[in-house]
Parts: sequence; structure tokens; C-alpha cells
Amino acid sequence: MGDWKELELYRGRDYQAMQARGVRVVHEPKRAEYGTVAVIEGLYGKRRGLVELAPGHPLAWR
Repeated sequence: MGDWKELELYRGRDYQAMQARGVRVVHEPKRAEYGTVAVIEGLYGKRRGLVELAPGHPLAWR
């Protein structure tokens, strides 16, 4: 599987809480057209892409 990334929806405060608990950040949050994206690394090295959708995005109602 290599460096496959799994995407999850999150909120900025979730990211801050994970960072405070020592979660390894691979890529700091970065703004994109559709929202904000960050990449973290899990306990066993699996990377996860976290996405906070921009207001007005069709999936942002969740």
C-alpha cells in the first residue's frame, strides 16, 4: 500500500487537540479551494489526510 492516505473530515479545534496530545504532523494545515488540509501520522506510521471543508462547500453541512 505504500504511502496511501486516508481522508477524514475535521475541524480546526480537533487538529489543535491532536497536536497538543503529541500527534506527529507531517504537513501543517494548508488552505485549498475546497477547504483546509493537513496530514498527520498515526501510531504505526500510517498517514491520514485531514480535511476541513470551506463554508458553502456542498458537503460542509455535515
